[in-house]
Amino acid sequence: MQVVQWQIAALREEFIYDFFKGDGSAEPITSGNRRRNEMITVANRIFVASEYAEQFEEAFRKRAGLVDGMPGFISNQVLRPVNPGDPYIVLTLWNSRDDFNAWIRSDAFMQGHAKSGSLPKEAYTEANKLELHEVIQDSSRPDLAPEPSQGPFKMH
Repeated sequence: MQVVQWQIAALREEFIYDFFKGDGSAEPITSGNRRRNEMITVANRIFVASEYAEQFEEAFRKRAGLVDGMPGFISNQVLRPVNPGDPYIVLTLWNSRDDFNAWIRSDAFMQGHAKSGSLPKEAYTEANKLELHEVIQDSSRPDLAPEPSQGPFKMH
């Protein structure tokens, strides 16, 4: 029963996503504006000194949230490491690489990251590492087609 309820909730979410634009206004569902059955993940591995962990987490709890309204955005998770020295991982899921690229080139991206330098540089034990992965399989989305390979990711 719980699996059926989850599937109904997922279908409802997909319908809402398909029917409403990011600003909440309705638009007819056409093949040109339906959610794609592909997905990518972006993992930002951030190495935070343990004495700054609480401040780092608080900064994410108070994040601007501008990414949430971007076309193609699926979700954002901040993962806390359980082993000393391991990085936090900021994981975002996107419908496509094109959607992610549109985000990093947007004014909203600049606004959302304006406060990202609020911690002192000694809060970070090493440089962060940004990774982009093309999802080829997701057990929660059997209809998912592999994201077409687009080669290496370059920020600029």
